[in-house]
Amino acid sequence: MRRSSAALALLAFGLWACCRCCSRLAWVAPQANLGSKLAGQVHPRETRQTSRVPRMARGGEDLRAYAQSLPVPPDYAGPPYQGPASVNDAFIDYLLNLYKQQGKLPMKFAYLMALDVMDLLKQEKSLQRVAVPAGSKITVVGDLHGQYFDFVHMIQEVTGKPGPQNPILFNGDFVDRGPWSVEVLLCLYAFKLQHPTAVHFNRGNHESEMTNYQYGFAGEVQVKYEKKLMELFSETFRYLPLAHVLENQVFVAHAGLPGPEERLWEDWMQKAPDEAAGVLKRDRQITLAEIEATNRVCEPNPMEFPLVIDFLWSDPKGANGYGPSTRVPMVYTFGPDVAQRFLAANNLKYMLRSHETKSAGYQETIPNVVTVFSAPNYIDRAGNLAAVAVLTNQGGNLEKQFVQFQHQPHPDIESGAYMKGKSLAPACNAAEPLPTATRVVPGSLGTVKHCFRQDCKAVVLCYAILIKHQPRQIRSCRNIDTFRPEALLRQQTAAKFVKVRDRAALRCFAEAVTQADQQFVSQAEELKRPGSSWSYREDRYALRAVLEGSFKRDAELRDEEVAAVKSQQSTVEIISRLQSQMENLQMRLKNMRAGQPWFMSSSYRIPGTPVTMIGRFQQGRASIELNLSPDRQCWCAFVTATLKSTFVAL
Repeated sequence: MRRSSAALALLAFGLWACCRCCSRLAWVAPQANLGSKLAGQVHPRETRQTSRVPRMARGGEDLRAYAQSLPVPPDYAGPPYQGPASVNDAFIDYLLNLYKQQGKLPMKFAYLMALDVMDLLKQEKSLQRVAVPAGSKITVVGDLHGQYFDFVHMIQEVTGKPGPQNPILFNGDFVDRGPWSVEVLLCLYAFKLQHPTAVHFNRGNHESEMTNYQYGFAGEVQVKYEKKLMELFSETFRYLPLAHVLENQVFVAHAGLPGPEERLWEDWMQKAPDEAAGVLKRDRQITLAEIEATNRVCEPNPMEFPLVIDFLWSDPKGANGYGPSTRVPMVYTFGPDVAQRFLAANNLKYMLRSHETKSAGYQETIPNVVTVFSAPNYIDRAGNLAAVAVLTNQGGNLEKQFVQFQHQPHPDIESGAYMKGKSLAPACNAAEPLPTATRVVPGSLGTVKHCFRQDCKAVVLCYAILIKHQPRQIRSCRNIDTFRPEALLRQQTAAKFVKVRDRAALRCFAEAVTQADQQFVSQAEELKRPGSSWSYREDRYALRAVLEGSFKRDAELRDEEVAAVKSQQSTVEIISRLQSQMENLQMRLKNMRAGQPWFMSSSYRIPGTPVTMIGRFQQGRASIELNLSPDRQCWCAFVTATLKSTFVAL
């Protein structure tokens, strides 16, 4: 017994050690660990290179030196950019009018402005606290989405230009979809450079690489300037704060609030959100100090950076509790009770958010959670009004008012014109390697290559596929390898061929696996840069294993179905045979009634008693008789047994 116990203990220790070694594949986040991370305790794996910019372009060149070397076009007649001090009212007015005339700021100035803004953003925290003294105000602006002509109308006619007496908080989603995202972003950066303490930014879900390469901003930067500038813009986005607290009363974030502690995601949750609310819970509230200390410098994904995802993607819902979002997997909605507990735990009065189109431009979506959206007639089709929120300190309370405005005429360029496949999208060179950025990401074990051609929803769906096929105990695991382009390609190829495996052309298992392998290899070779040592061998084998497992399960299922069909056929045959026999018997009885009278009888004597039972049946009449036989021996035995049982009963 002792030897068995020792062996079990040794086995348990070995399993624990293996799990520790394999932590790169599965990182489970218990509550205490999450709290320590949010509180700013940096894990050795989470060390990030902060000196990546200005040395961030391929080849390690200095971007500031590169920008200084760029020429200014001779036809540019505006004021030069020579650092933050050079941005004055004249510079701002010229820039606004330049973009109205469809002009373009020299690329040199775009680089230098982005670099200087990033230096300012690095000094800020993930949660910024802004004072609003008595009698003063602050304006909160919602989604802008590159609609420049609506944006400049808002600045000139609704809010006024930002300044020390007119601070403005821009609440994310500056770019994407609208065809003037570059112009909107550079105007915002100019405002920040002129008045860094009066202009505030929150990061939105469209300030990330995956959405930018899907919804047009990356293509617009490439057409108007060059690809390299997009890398710099992406780096500035990573330093944007996640949230602001105004006068210690109002919480402002682009989308939502911290999600459930255990990030479960099941297929049934979409069909039964009320039941999901009973599973998705948060017992310990995230504090403002923890948000302030959290690491925001990342590309958001739901497994590595859940808190960042919550602030950038989640939405409120009418029912209590958490629920699954319909936007993308691994994003959650939150109910009035969730909002109330968060606000009460942090001594806040209400929340301002954006992220959703509202017909009036604003709406109190749930109690004490107000949505403000500042892109009128969104994507030129929604027909909505836009609004901004003006918060004024009246007697120590921030009272909110909303100012609405309508969309403005603009040049005939469709919304989303720079998206892939649209009218102004950059030409795709098939021989050119996929655009990728190499960087060290907090939580990863090294360099992670991001394939920008994949869209955000596809990436999150890959996480959902990974979680769906894992045991419950590791459904909270975080696997940064899922973001590798070869892993994405493997998941997508497997999903495609598993989905169509029942088609006539793919009924042969060997043929299906061969086709999937050939497609994977051809696309993987496109991902591979010339001279690269990157290998996709492991993912190729993993793809084959996925397909083999899928086809094996299908074969077993088909065998079970065939067996079930055979069993059903046998049952039907037996029932048919019995029905035939019953019909024959009925016919015989009918024929017998038509002839002579018939008679049936049967008798049975109960052993050890003088009782005999006789049953008779004659043409529809039945009778039962009980006869007592005059057998002395049986009578004596019967009477004796009866007396004994009576005596015992008494």
